[in-house]
Amino acid sequence: MSPSMSPEAPMTSDTRPHALTPLPEPAYYQLFGLILRSDYALGALPQTAPAPADISFVRGSKREGRTDRSISRSDAGYELYFPPTGRFTITGPDRVEYDPTPDVDARLVEFPLLGPVMGLLLHLRGYLVLHGSAIRFGDRAAVFLGHKGAGKSTLAAACLGQGLELLTDDLAVFAPQEDGSWRIIPAFAQLKLSEAAGSLMPDESEIVDMTQVHEAIEKRHFRGAHFLASAPVIPGGIFTLQRASPLGHARCAPLLALPEILAHAYLARFGIEAIPQDNRALNFRQCAALSEAVPICRLNVPEGIEDLPKVVAHIAQTLSPEAALS
Repeated sequence: MSPSMSPEAPMTSDTRPHALTPLPEPAYYQLFGLILRSDYALGALPQTAPAPADISFVRGSKREGRTDRSISRSDAGYELYFPPTGRFTITGPDRVEYDPTPDVDARLVEFPLLGPVMGLLLHLRGYLVLHGSAIRFGDRAAVFLGHKGAGKSTLAAACLGQGLELLTDDLAVFAPQEDGSWRIIPAFAQLKLSEAAGSLMPDESEIVDMTQVHEAIEKRHFRGAHFLASAPVIPGGIFTLQRASPLGHARCAPLLALPEILAHAYLARFGIEAIPQDNRALNFRQCAALSEAVPICRLNVPEGIEDLPKVVAHIAQTLSPEAALS
């Protein structure tokens, strides 16, 4: 595949508000190996045939709740409040109720639902969720961690431009196995990228320009079922990105590996007071087990996107069977 974006690539840039209207019949979608039954249309997800649902996303009942914090707990469950979109209540590991903000643009609903809401719900289902991107390199996966602006999604785009497959962008979901190993679960075929980073994507990608929907949105959405991995993959290495030269990586010592994972655990984004102690303890144990089972490295990534193909080749070599990291 060419690493440059075709000028004929379709792009949706609709500035008109999209009214949020419940569907006459629920739609069914697939993500993270689960079936989601939804009362609302979700354009970022591939629709599938009706099937027994693992998660239901339904209309909630109007009720009073906290609006001064993004997450709180009540008798109903976990309440996640986002002013532009409304309140999402996780009533259990298989159900999310939604109370929308009046006149909300329907396209905004996916941002919290497929990010923080799904991140917390997946934790409640027993998965370990990190804030990062993941790419399939043969029979192993590379996971990219880093704080905002570190270039996780941009590096993932460079990998796709080299013909590799996406596992996830934003929510890196690890499923523990009975033998102590881990699998990364494919999410859905979407990356959020700047215009410059989008030039790294395969030509066949669909571009949805969400920057016109809300003033806080700075990136376009690049979608394409052709670049999504179809099955869970064993993690071969976890790389914390840092902008530096020269290109190279250094494996973390055992005592430093766990802090690297904990710093990017998705559960930490919610604030410790909102999460019960049992859930925090489970998250810590899972992070510790992952840090022992999978090599953790710091990866120097040069600033210019023109150098990213070299970074991709370096990661491929690092994950190869003859490399010490494996």
